Amino acid sequence: MRLVRSVLAGMVLLSAAGGARAAESVLTFENAAEEARYTALLEEYRCLKCQNQSIADSPASLAVDLRREIYERVVAGEPKSAIDEYLVARYGDFVLYRPRLTAATVLLWVGPFVLLGVALCGAVLVGRRSGRGAKAPSGDALSEARRLLDDPPTR
Repeated sequence: MRLVRSVLAGMVLLSAAGGARAAESVLTFENAAEEARYTALLEEYRCLKCQNQSIADSPASLAVDLRREIYERVVAGEPKSAIDEYLVARYGDFVLYRPRLTAATVLLWVGPFVLLGVALCGAVLVGRRSGRGAKAPSGDALSEARRLLDDPPTR
């Protein structure tokens, strides 16, 4: 009985989420460019609840609210920079999939290149050190290697 209730509750939640998306899909725009701008903007912002989805893909109620807010601002003609400023002021830089270069995010932007440079320098140093210790084989060792390679193996 408990399982049946859980399944029914899950079905109700799923149908409610689908209904919310259906109601949201009747947004009207002045022109196709405005709709394309709205759709592109939805892919640039991260759902703060899901954290690994854009607000376009997220079924979370917060994402629904953000989509509505962005729709209203796009229809009002606000530029992307104003929408960015609003969302960052309210939710922080984490809402942006591509954070801006600021003092707080400089390590995020520069860090991978610094780590790559350090790794390359380390690889060069290790390569040089290992090359110094290697000696050229002596004439006796080379002749022994040639003899072993030329002689067929015996069984």
